[in-house]
Amino acid sequence: MLVAAICRRRLAVLFPPNLWWRIPSPLQSWDFRPYFPQLFLDGVAGGPCSEPCPDTISYFISCGLSPDDASTTARNLRIRSTEKADAVCALLRSYGFSDRDVARMLRSAPLLLTVDPERIIRPKLEFFPPQSHHPTMRFLRGVISSDDEIRRGFYRSPRALTGNLDKNMRPAVEALRNHGLTNEEISKILAVHMSVLMQSPTRIGEIFEDLKAAGMSIKDKRFTNCFRVMCSMRRETWHRKVALYRSFGLSENAVFEAFKKQPTALLVADETIKKKVSFFLDVLKLEISAVIAHPVILASSMEKNIMPRCAVLSVLMREGKIEPDISSLSARSAAPAWRGSRVSGKSVQGVDLLRRRHWASRLDLWPFLALYVLWLLVVVPALDFTDALVVLGVFSAFHILAFLFTAWSVDFRAFVGYSKVKDIRAANACKVTPAMFSGSKEIVPLHIQKTVASSSATGEVEEIYFDFRKQRFIYSSEEDTFFKLRYPTKESFEHYIKGTGYGTDAKINTAVDKWGRNIFEYPQPTFQKLMKEQCMEPFFVFQVFCVGLWCLDEYWYYSLWVKIPGTELLPGDVVSIGRSLSGEDKSVPADMLLLAGSAIVNEAILTGESTPQWKVSVAGCGPEGNLSVKRDKNHILFGGTKILQHTPDKSINLLSPDGGCIAFVLRTGFETSQGKLMRTILFSTERGLEDPTRSRYKLFLSCSLILTSVIPPELPMELSIAVNTSLIALARRGIFCTEPFRIPFAGKVDICCFDKTGTLTSDDMEFQGVVSLKDEEELITDANKLPLRTQEVLSSCHALVFVDNNWYVGDPLEKAAIKGIDWIYTSDEKAMPKKSGGQPVQIVHRYHFASHLKRMSVVVRIQEKFYTFIKGAPETIQERLVDLPAVYVETYKKYTRQGSRVLALAYKLLPDMPLNVISIISNSHWSPINLLLTGMMLMDSLPDMF
Repeated sequence: MLVAAICRRRLAVLFPPNLWWRIPSPLQSWDFRPYFPQLFLDGVAGGPCSEPCPDTISYFISCGLSPDDASTTARNLRIRSTEKADAVCALLRSYGFSDRDVARMLRSAPLLLTVDPERIIRPKLEFFPPQSHHPTMRFLRGVISSDDEIRRGFYRSPRALTGNLDKNMRPAVEALRNHGLTNEEISKILAVHMSVLMQSPTRIGEIFEDLKAAGMSIKDKRFTNCFRVMCSMRRETWHRKVALYRSFGLSENAVFEAFKKQPTALLVADETIKKKVSFFLDVLKLEISAVIAHPVILASSMEKNIMPRCAVLSVLMREGKIEPDISSLSARSAAPAWRGSRVSGKSVQGVDLLRRRHWASRLDLWPFLALYVLWLLVVVPALDFTDALVVLGVFSAFHILAFLFTAWSVDFRAFVGYSKVKDIRAANACKVTPAMFSGSKEIVPLHIQKTVASSSATGEVEEIYFDFRKQRFIYSSEEDTFFKLRYPTKESFEHYIKGTGYGTDAKINTAVDKWGRNIFEYPQPTFQKLMKEQCMEPFFVFQVFCVGLWCLDEYWYYSLWVKIPGTELLPGDVVSIGRSLSGEDKSVPADMLLLAGSAIVNEAILTGESTPQWKVSVAGCGPEGNLSVKRDKNHILFGGTKILQHTPDKSINLLSPDGGCIAFVLRTGFETSQGKLMRTILFSTERGLEDPTRSRYKLFLSCSLILTSVIPPELPMELSIAVNTSLIALARRGIFCTEPFRIPFAGKVDICCFDKTGTLTSDDMEFQGVVSLKDEEELITDANKLPLRTQEVLSSCHALVFVDNNWYVGDPLEKAAIKGIDWIYTSDEKAMPKKSGGQPVQIVHRYHFASHLKRMSVVVRIQEKFYTFIKGAPETIQERLVDLPAVYVETYKKYTRQGSRVLALAYKLLPDMPLNVISIISNSHWSPINLLLTGMMLMDSLPDMF
């Protein structure tokens, strides 16, 4: 807004014809269109006409002026040819001026139409391009703190733009630095008086000498204002003013002290100074020492301020209401003039319909305006002005508190800025109350739009909804309730297996309108927003008050696979997903149900566990059952997890083009498991008064006691010192804190709990051996001495996956067992001993570990015989053993107390049965009994040394 300010002021000195080509080129891209009319008044030709020309009036009307304005403007100009005028208007519009801007400019400066647009106007327009790399601007940016400060400086002193960089600006700044001023102090001076750049180094040195003689230090807060005034006069003028004040009988020190208090008092003309002093001495019978003690009255206007106030004071003094005191006059001279449902869902508890008030009817505006008017009409005439100012301060404090409470309390903001309505179609916002302990209330917009009823419908219906924390709630007129947008997560397995995705673009567009795009668009607050939030925190306001007191999306489309971005996935899509062909880990873009194939995924981003998980399809589940996300998580690929390996199912008719696994999209965006985690991070924190467990009465009482107590001035400093001391002490111990404001809260901590696996210990496990209970308790640590059946159970009862180059993916415990017994595991799911003497064990079917069963098992084939091998918690296997050793319970409790992880190993010979029968038996129904115990496996977790 540089030119915006300058053009409204005094631009006549900015562009004289003889100085134009010396003006430094581009400065910055401030929008100057609203203030442009006076920019070209210098150097244009024209003169007033006695009678407006009808053709000129018509032309102005065609440019957007009203008939009255066109008639008035045409008196100052006669357009003989519209060719140049049209060229001027076209040039202005090409630089972004709207028709309204052009009309406003012509109304204020019609002579613009008479100048040469290419020779005069275009160079001046190019003076302010979008980017400026001119040496002058780079130099100023190195001195002044911001472009806004540069704007303010040129706003007050536009003549400084005519200065030369090397002849004026650099020497002036260098002189200021040589006299001890820092860049920050120089920036403050230039912001209020940019014409300092036009001062010579000699004149700057004289100013510093005179200020030093007057007892002014550069560290004084009044230095900037005094320096600005000194730059506005010559040295001879300064000495003449001082001599004039001394002629009234004042000492030099008294004149200098008055100058420090009110530097502009010396800018008044000599005759005016004499007139004011004569009035105070001869008419008011005041002492010159009393007058000079309040120099603000010498800088006030005689006619507008001093005389009217003296007339009022004289009446009050005659009536005995006040004592003769010049301080009353100075206070009044310096005083500024007054300026005048319901909702279904666990995450939301309730919804209130609101309608935004007009700005003039806001309860934080008009009541206080009424109070201010009452203060002006009633309080000011009835009380002393000082008491009236106290009342005004109280009103202003309540007004500020009302403004702050709109930021602290959603209920108060709704009360102030909105009105409650009962008709949902009259509402344009709603106040949403989340479930208890789920965050704070919010006011969100209420949307009403036309949409199709479903992907197969053709007619339009009215849909009313609001979005709250990345969730959409849709209004049902039949039940008068808001329902959360439902995702297809509770359908039968038959529904998912028969799913064919979306067949047409119209259906896809309808689904996009309903579900939204599959993308995480979480709010990223700007620095200004974070700064505002911190500054408006109650404790921060209290401190200020104290200081004042003191993805890949592929779907089935007419038997064709179509490749789309993962962000376009929709619930109901049938996709093909697998490990990237390049070998890199591939993140799952949404929650998906595996329909065919299997995959190994890393879910560390959701659970923190580094152990990969094996996901299998729902092909073995009965079509009559319903999906449960918690129970059937072994069949679900969760969004954000990484696929380490996948195995497609080649037995089905639906084959994917990239050899991936077939999956059904369940949830997208913030409704996925990863999205719920993100929403918890973003919205779960309660703030301030929104904690329902805190007593409002005790909180109010405590705040009142704090506010009415004597608050030590050093409190904020002591808090800062305590935090800084803590940071230094932590840093000495190699501990660094990223959020220092949490240090005071750490003083309340009595106990710290740490997770063991992966923190106190490493993720790897160490195989200790197997405890044999055949005759008596015996710990066998040598793998070669283990019974063959025990080695077969250890080598095959696991969920490891062979990837490549003898690299296994799976539980570190199972990897350690394979390594401890010196067996190998191949890609065709076969375990074999490295040494001769054992038969290969072929894994036929796996029943994966389930936390509620506390066991896992496999069906294997050894020399055409089928066995089931089981391992699990000792207390679980205990119930299924055909012969329980006497020391069974005592043994596993003994090693458990020593910190070892104990798993019981057992097996059973199975009768002949078809393999397809085995594959369709679910994990929960596979419950073999009469098992034979082969021992107890011991594992240890190594301490994490790093």
